[in-house]
Amino acid sequence: MANQVFAAPGLPLIDSYLTTLTRDFGAPLAELAFSDPEAAREVINDWAAERTNGRIKELFPAGTLDPSTVMVLCNAVSMDAAWTYRFDPVETMVEPFTLADGTETDVAMMHFNLYLPLMSEVGLQAVELPYGKGDLSMVVVLPDDLDAFSAELDPERLDLIFGAIEDQGIHLSLPSSRSIRTSPSTRRSRGWAFAAPTTLARPTFRA
Repeated sequence: MANQVFAAPGLPLIDSYLTTLTRDFGAPLAELAFSDPEAAREVINDWAAERTNGRIKELFPAGTLDPSTVMVLCNAVSMDAAWTYRFDPVETMVEPFTLADGTETDVAMMHFNLYLPLMSEVGLQAVELPYGKGDLSMVVVLPDDLDAFSAELDPERLDLIFGAIEDQGIHLSLPSSRSIRTSPSTRRSRGWAFAAPTTLARPTFRA
């Protein structure tokens, strides 16, 4: 995991804020001119690629920065860990996958038919996929209305979702991470949440 703050030259920043970023979050300040957004984007993407051994090559897609940008706080996470409960490769097959905009694309879909930590409420489902011995996990959240859920999402809402997860029987269909493009989503380690690149727009849960 790597953190970095990129700020426009001369941007006034409070010293205590910079101290907190560096001391508590390991995010030192680097000056970067955003007058040429594409050049700045390349610098940031090269930084992410270098610190994730090439696994994250485009943290910021084209057009995400513009000349009005004055500061970017980056958090890049790259992890290579085995699932606690493995997906059987024999069960992986190409199937339609519904993207957030409602369109479909064919992906390599993994399947799992055992007990997994799950929560379900009106308009929302979430499943927890632990890694290794279970100290770290990924939580996949599937709202009926993605835009409304994103607009209302905050740490308290995440805590409620995480707290409601319990072991249940489930059939899970999940696209392989190699078959889809990356975009921000939410993951968690026990007790805290962070953003990491992955796309899980419309997996299928069936209790």
